[in-house]
Amino acid sequence: MSNKRKVVSSDGVVFEAELSILKKSRVIKELLEKETSGVDSAINIESITGDLLGKVLLYCANQPVYENKPRVNRRLERTPDVMSSFDMEFFNVDPETLFNLISVGIALKIDCLLENSSKYAAHLIRGKTGEDIRQLLEISLDEQTSKEPDFLISDDEEEQQKEAEQDVEMYQEMEVMLNVISREGRSFPISLQAAKMSLTLRDMLDCFLKGEVNNEVEAIPLQQIDSNTLHKVIRFCEHYKTETNPEEEHSYEINEWDSSFFGNNFKAVFDIVKAADYLQIHRLFDVSCKFIANFLKGKSSQEISEAFGLNNDFSRYRNDKVFNAL
Repeated sequence: MSNKRKVVSSDGVVFEAELSILKKSRVIKELLEKETSGVDSAINIESITGDLLGKVLLYCANQPVYENKPRVNRRLERTPDVMSSFDMEFFNVDPETLFNLISVGIALKIDCLLENSSKYAAHLIRGKTGEDIRQLLEISLDEQTSKEPDFLISDDEEEQQKEAEQDVEMYQEMEVMLNVISREGRSFPISLQAAKMSLTLRDMLDCFLKGEVNNEVEAIPLQQIDSNTLHKVIRFCEHYKTETNPEEEHSYEINEWDSSFFGNNFKAVFDIVKAADYLQIHRLFDVSCKFIANFLKGKSSQEISEAFGLNNDFSRYRNDKVFNAL
């Protein structure tokens, strides 16, 4: 059996790649393992164009063997110094292409592609305001901001107090509770178990418990996060607080609760990604990227442009230097 195999894109473009490269996709690897010995037929990759498939194969060819290790207690490495120069150049593309690469990483289960494309997306938005992010991604929010998100917090103090009491009652099974304070100064209750999903909060709590800070843990200020976003982040952490990060491979599927959690307000999604990066909440960061990528699956360029308010034609690939290296 040859150590190479042909793969065919949705538009009929044929590539020949080494098996070691193709097997970085766990989907393709499973197909190859199920094949009858001696069969060398071409592998058809549906819904992925030749232009995009060529980029993905190029990326996999330039990556070392990747082990899908658990990420419990491992820091999210979201700065350019931990990405190779090849990665930085490869992912320096228009927003649609970047989202498409994330989508392919999910669809074909290519861990290194999904990990590093998400890492680059986080690098782009780190330290930027919501408006900076929208300009960077060339997103118009005229339509999205015309209606308020379903999780918008009321300015009515009585209603806020009622919400806070309901939250305490909901999480009362936890013996230890603490409060976190948003940028606007609003206090939110969160169980200790849920708070520990954030490595940032865990570090802060460790400082208190070790006596490095001579105060009781009454409230933790989070000046980087607005009230609406913090409310959503806490809701997510409380929902998943009893689940640990799986050591086996991920399914990369959005469940029904996640879909309902994000809704269709994309401004909120970007704010949540920023908060997850700042608080070092692995699961929230990853599922946010998956939500965006899953939204793009099966959509045409025109549909993507309409959904995100993209006013430029992204049909031309701008990173010709990388693509021409094929």
